[in-house]
Amino acid sequence: MVNFHIFINMDKNFVVYEHYTPDTNELFYVGEGRPNRPYSSNSRNRYWKFKVKKHNGFVVKIIKEGLTKIDAETIEKELIVSHKNNGIGLTNFCEGPMFGNHWLTNQPKEVHPMYGKKRPNPKLSEWNKSHSGELSPTYGIKRPDLSERNKSGQFKRYTREIICIETGVIYKSIKEATISLGKCPRSAEINKHLNGSRKHAFGFHWEYYLPDGNII
Repeated sequence: MVNFHIFINMDKNFVVYEHYTPDTNELFYVGEGRPNRPYSSNSRNRYWKFKVKKHNGFVVKIIKEGLTKIDAETIEKELIVSHKNNGIGLTNFCEGPMFGNHWLTNQPKEVHPMYGKKRPNPKLSEWNKSHSGELSPTYGIKRPDLSERNKSGQFKRYTREIICIETGVIYKSIKEATISLGKCPRSAEINKHLNGSRKHAFGFHWEYYLPDGNII
């Protein structure tokens, strides 16, 4: 097994960066990560998003590159502390990494420090052994209350007929129409079209069909 600490010291593909507002050139964030991280807006905190939305984007400035993960985190923390001491209002939640233990993404699973290790929960394991199979208090017992409820039809699934405008074919439900087109039964394309969020579904236009022959 590859030693995790040796690995992160050998990997020198991290950068430290800063984000500025495009209109006022105001520094508002310091971060570290892989070379593509500075240009990503994913997994940002709410204050970062508010700032970017208010100023219509952000400008990236690479401070240093070719760093190990540990060096990048160290420089990031030093910059955050320095900027805050100088009165610069950053949107960073904390000074440096949010979590004490981090993991490098897109790396072989064998490198992970927990690879091959289990996390047993003795209490939960013992409880499962004493409450599973024939030891379960509900073993062999049916739920007549649910059976009677289902037979009553009170909880029967309600469906609405729909019609394809182009072909004039009427379907009993959205699922039936989706299957007839050879699509995945769980697809929500037609439903989105009927709700007005899509202009068409599978190349057709759809409407709800009423029993009197009208469409809505």
